[in-house]
Amino acid sequence: MYIEKNYILNIGGIMSKHDMVNQPKHYNSGKFETLDVIKDALTEEEFRGYIKGNILKYTIRERHKNQDEDLRKSLFYLNYLLWGNKSDGSPQ
Repeated sequence: MYIEKNYILNIGGIMSKHDMVNQPKHYNSGKFETLDVIKDALTEEEFRGYIKGNILKYTIRERHKNQDEDLRKSLFYLNYLLWGNKSDGSPQ
């Protein structure tokens, strides 16, 4: 899964070679992305709750840990909740 550059998250050239928001290496080292495995293991309602929890987690901790990087992670999950894995820009 990868959010395309035309999404809100990437306005301002946030992307880098080792993108800790969209494609952190430690979640992409095997055959499957961790987020995809979690999605497959949960019901749709449970997965939405998981995504919402991550939005809240990264928003709350940003001033204590990774500042802007955590806000970008929160935005990543918000975009995922709104747009999912779709590349055409239409909502889920």
